[in-house]
Amino acid sequence: MQFVRTNQSVPLQRLLHALAQSSAPAYHDDYGRTLPVDVREEPERYIISASLPGVTPDTLHIELEQDALVIRGETPAAAAAQNYVLRERRPARFYRQLRLPHAVNAAAASAQLQHGVLTLSLPKAAEALPLRIAVTAL
Repeated sequence: MQFVRTNQSVPLQRLLHALAQSSAPAYHDDYGRTLPVDVREEPERYIISASLPGVTPDTLHIELEQDALVIRGETPAAAAAQNYVLRERRPARFYRQLRLPHAVNAAAASAQLQHGVLTLSLPKAAEALPLRIAVTAL
């Protein structure tokens, strides 16, 4: 996983660094390829995007257990009766695990697969959200 420096605040950089350090195993498939993901933090949720070309919802499994997100599935097999001159795309199983820095509300999580891109919306759990304390005058 590679991170690019931006002008974002230091806490977000620390969050991304902690996420990268605690995400083991980062990824593997049958052929050693990588699964690129983007993780964004919004005030009330995390948005995770992953490129999964050719994958269908019925071959994709997403699990959320406490602070660990697991994405696993299979890329489809091509028709075997074709005469290939070069064949680099092969069916493969993949697995990716990410540790999230805060607990999320799994019941409110959602996933969409559109044009080969998986987008997960993981709302933060109530205890992970900032609590505003009202000040009253005496």
